[in-house]
Amino acid sequence: MTLLSTRMLSFPKKRKLVSSMEFNVDNHTIYKCKHGSQAYGTNTSESDLDVKGIAIAPLDYYLGFAKRFEQSEECVSKGGAQDRVIYDIQKFFKLAADCNPNIIEVLFCDEEDI
Repeated sequence: MTLLSTRMLSFPKKRKLVSSMEFNVDNHTIYKCKHGSQAYGTNTSESDLDVKGIAIAPLDYYLGFAKRFEQSEECVSKGGAQDRVIYDIQKFFKLAADCNPNIIEVLFCDEEDI
């Protein structure tokens, strides 16, 4: 076997793919606002708080493919304090460029709802 062929046969160690987030989304959130009935003024006493936002993940989530973050969700029905969706900044702007009405709503919310 030549030196070249032995190098071709040695493979680097496999890296474990990370399927869950390993950072605190709240510390990386740059924008949050109310949406839904709270933002429109149509809420009742039984209405929950709906929040949407944008986060910038740590740098290693953008470099390479081992870590991924698209969005973080919290639901009242699953024990959360509020219905909340925080989008990665790349996903948010892709949805905005596609004229997703749920995202456009967030772009034009009232200042007091931010």
